[in-house]
Amino acid sequence: MLRRTSCGVVALLLLSTLSAWSQSGRWAPELDDASAALGISRHAFDSRLVGEPVGYYLYLPQDYDDNDDIRYPVVYWLHGLGGSPASAQAIVKRMPDAIRRGETPPFIVVSCTDKTSRTMWTDAKDGSVPVESVIVNELIAHIDATYRTRAERSFRGVGGFSMGGFGAAYLGFKYPDVFGAVSIFAGALHSAESLRDNRRGIFDGVYDGDLGLATRLSPWTVVVDNASEIRDRTHVRIFVGSEDGLLERNRHYHELLDQLGIEHDWGVVPNVGHQMDPLLASWPKGSPFDFYQAAFGALATR
Repeated sequence: MLRRTSCGVVALLLLSTLSAWSQSGRWAPELDDASAALGISRHAFDSRLVGEPVGYYLYLPQDYDDNDDIRYPVVYWLHGLGGSPASAQAIVKRMPDAIRRGETPPFIVVSCTDKTSRTMWTDAKDGSVPVESVIVNELIAHIDATYRTRAERSFRGVGGFSMGGFGAAYLGFKYPDVFGAVSIFAGALHSAESLRDNRRGIFDGVYDGDLGLATRLSPWTVVVDNASEIRDRTHVRIFVGSEDGLLERNRHYHELLDQLGIEHDWGVVPNVGHQMDPLLASWPKGSPFDFYQAAFGALATR
């Protein structure tokens, strides 16, 4: 399905998308009606890494077709455990009003696909689900080649909820030259030991029971390893509900960033549990889109 895409890229998208959907599988989820009603569309590209089409949900700003000279920042959205790309609805449905109020510059949203919905957004040890490599090495290049993006780290963000928050921290801090903005919403910020003890299915399925690998592929590890490349370069925020069972994991990660001297926004949203939509609806101060104004605003006008 093609929606609100400029004429200059329609032919290219049509060819690539038809080729991709002809072999569609779980890497290429169907578009749900609620997402379509918000102006979200689905597309796919033929992935060399997985040997089949990989799908993604796409939201283009409402003014995308108005001026072919404008290029836009991009936010890559990562869903939670058992979720789907449709989870980007919580962000997308608020964007038009936020843009009109001047809270954020327009930006493109790409909601990513995890074939199993339980990878923690890292590559599986056995190579069966290389979701991290697909995003970093293939999807970003495809998006930058297909849409009018600002293909620079300063205009590229990653964000996610729950498992997606883990993934945003992991990918954002492992690849500081790729992502310039990292949003962690109620992150399922397990340590390797916590995954082993509390998420055994994921620990065995993704990391093949390898504690050393799970430690290396952890947001707790990569942020320490790359602190000097993140510090004073990357816009970061961590927000979680006061009634969320993951509050303390997020608080401890916030404290780690403080210890590393990594400036970030930290907030606990009152009377909210582990739910993305209420988290945004009950934002404690200002707008949840103020972050993108700080990250992209001054740069987006150049």
